[in-house]
Amino acid sequence: MIISASRRTDIPAFYAEDFLDDLEIGYTDVANPFNPKQTRVVDLTPEAVDAIVFWTRYPQPILKYLELLNRAGYDYVFLYTITGYSKILEPNTPDMIKAVDCFRQLSDQIGPAKVIWRYDPIVISRISDEDYHTENFDTLAGMLSDYTDKVIISFLDFYKKLTPRFAKLKQEYNLTIDDIRETPEKAVSLARQIKQIADSYGLAIQSCAESDIIAESGITPGGCIDSGYLSGVFDKPFTSHKDKNQRDNCLCHESADIGSYNTCKFGCTYCYASGGDIPQRG
Repeated sequence: MIISASRRTDIPAFYAEDFLDDLEIGYTDVANPFNPKQTRVVDLTPEAVDAIVFWTRYPQPILKYLELLNRAGYDYVFLYTITGYSKILEPNTPDMIKAVDCFRQLSDQIGPAKVIWRYDPIVISRISDEDYHTENFDTLAGMLSDYTDKVIISFLDFYKKLTPRFAKLKQEYNLTIDDIRETPEKAVSLARQIKQIADSYGLAIQSCAESDIIAESGITPGGCIDSGYLSGVFDKPFTSHKDKNQRDNCLCHESADIGSYNTCKFGCTYCYASGGDIPQRG
C-alpha cells in the first residue's frame, strides 16, 4: 500500500510530529470528507506500507525525523511545490529562496531522485501572466535542476469554492484570475515554452490531471503517484491500478490518502483543500 501524505493538508510542514506518533502506534484514523462521522483505519506499519509519498511546500519540520523513518524501514519520496507567487496568492508560504534552500537540503539528505518539484498550479493573472511564468519557471529551474530530476505542472482548476475568494481578490486588488484553458492556443504556447526550459536544464517534465491541451505541447501526462517511478527508485514492484477516488484526468495510482481537509495553514488563495467544503470542480 502507498500512503499519500497528503493531498488534503501539508503534513511535513505542520503535522510532522503527529505523523511520527501515528507511525509509532502503527495506524491513523482518516475521516470521510463527505461524512466526518465515518472514519477508516489506515495501517501504517512498515510491513503494510510500500512507500510514503509526501506532498509539501516546506518540509523543514520533518527533516530531523527522516533518519527515524529510514531505521524503521520506510521508503518515501517528496512532491515539493515551489511556485514563487506573490503573497496575494500565497499569503503564508515561505519566500522562494527559503523554500529553495530547504529543497536543496532535502535533496542532499535523500537524493535528487526522491524529490520531485511541482510547479503547480499555474495561475494566470495580471501579476502572473505568461511572461511571468516563463521567467519564473526558468529562474526556479536553474535553482533546482541539480537537486531533482523531474518537474510536474498543471493549470489552475476552477473549483466552485474558489469563486468567493477570487471575487475578493477582484474587490481588494483589482486582480482577476483567468482560465487559460479558454484560449487553448495560449495554453499550448505557454506549456511548450515551459517544456523547452525544462529540457534545457535536463529536467523530465509531465503534467498533472490535465486534458489534451498540455499534451499538445509535447508534455506527457502522468500520475504524481506513479508506480513505475516508485519501482525505479526503490527497485520493487508497486500496484499500478488507477486510483478510482481521484478526478477522471488524474493518472495517479492507487494510494491511501491520510490527513484532513481544511487544516493547512499556508492559506493559498487557489487551494482546493482548505477553506470550506470539499471541492467540486465546475
